[in-house]
Amino acid sequence: MRLLRKQTAALNEEELSMRELQALSVISQNKNTMGKIADDLVISLPSATSLVEKLVENGFAERTHDAHDRRIVLIHLTKNGDKKLKKATITKMKRMSYLMEKISPHDKKNILAILHNTYNSLEKRSHEKNNTE
Repeated sequence: MRLLRKQTAALNEEELSMRELQALSVISQNKNTMGKIADDLVISLPSATSLVEKLVENGFAERTHDAHDRRIVLIHLTKNGDKKLKKATITKMKRMSYLMEKISPHDKKNILAILHNTYNSLEKRSHEKNNTE
């Protein structure tokens, strides 16, 4: 719990909540619709709209219309949003590196195995979901 508070405090120095950082990360991967952002973050469409609105107001994201279909609104990062995401990611990685230094090699191996299994499980679930749609 203390770790989460420290991580949140470090992100607050970057003026981002954890959810905002997650949203910036999702948006950075490509131009997204509000529906895709909501799906990727596993939140409701109204929550995604509110979250993106805050990012737009702070100059981290912007809305544009699709060139082929003006009804489609795309969300993408601004240069400021990209800088903010990179800076917050570096802060997060430094914190994780510091924490990993404190963990024994045996425990690191176990953590890696757990992460690998989790990743494989999520990949499998994603493929199953895509095959049923």
